[in-house]
Amino acid sequence: MHHRLFLTTCSAILLTLHDAAGMVIGESLSKVISSKISSRSPGSIVPRRINPNSNGDVKRFRLRRTNQSDLNAICNMLATVSVDSNHFMQRLRAKSSFNEQLSHRLQAIDVGRRKYSNFKQLNDDYSMSDLLSVNGEFKAIIMRAVSNASEPNAWEEYQFDPTTNDSRLHHVMVTMEDPTSGDVVGFCEIGYLEQMQRTSEERMNVSDDSLDIPPMAEIEDAVNFSCGDKPNYAPAILNLVVSPSHRRLGLASRLVNFAQKYTRTQLCQHDSNVKLGLYVHPDNHSAVNLYKRKGFEVIAKSEEGLLYMTV
Repeated sequence: MHHRLFLTTCSAILLTLHDAAGMVIGESLSKVISSKISSRSPGSIVPRRINPNSNGDVKRFRLRRTNQSDLNAICNMLATVSVDSNHFMQRLRAKSSFNEQLSHRLQAIDVGRRKYSNFKQLNDDYSMSDLLSVNGEFKAIIMRAVSNASEPNAWEEYQFDPTTNDSRLHHVMVTMEDPTSGDVVGFCEIGYLEQMQRTSEERMNVSDDSLDIPPMAEIEDAVNFSCGDKPNYAPAILNLVVSPSHRRLGLASRLVNFAQKYTRTQLCQHDSNVKLGLYVHPDNHSAVNLYKRKGFEVIAKSEEGLLYMTV
């Protein structure tokens, strides 16, 4: 994945009660976006090629909460983008690895959301950290998700400390769906990753495109949260991928728009100093160019050679 595929702070705790269910995104056919925006992604069945001129009306895609039945298609997309088509067995192994990690994260998200909702009905003062401290089942699910992460993560550092700031538990997965066929055509995952400090590397200053996704306040049951108090961790795009059959339809651009608006309105509305970030391979030119168009700039380079970009 272009960003580190690891489960960030709570590696998949809470899909944040504000799920993106019901959001509809109008695609921009004029934007040429490669689907190879994902991190290290999956290979698989390439669905039919979409002809943008086949219908006078602009095709519309639905952005909703990710569910378990989406994972096969999502992991296929991730493996397809991350492994060359000539390496079939490597693709299969990559798909299996993605599925192992994402399924545990999604389970933690689903269980966390459900149990948190039940807790809040009993006592409105309950927080996610309270849930973590009193619910052994939930903590065990989180620990499994962390143990299946491919890289170190913040929860190992904090050793599942239940007093950690609630905002660091937030984790969201959204699926883009073709409403006509029901096919999963895109995926985005947002959580907390280490925030690298700016280096002397040349900054990439570009204009920020307008965000045309409705604010989360317009979504039913949306809840506002503020960013965490730890400056070394910040919201980040962990995975972003679009089906190879739906390239050049502006879908990747729409997913980035969602990530930016979601972060601004739900995670960092009280702290403008905390920025949405991501890790991307410098050779992934289509992804880097997309992020530049969206206002991201290179802040630093990781030890693994990945660019850390923020907006």
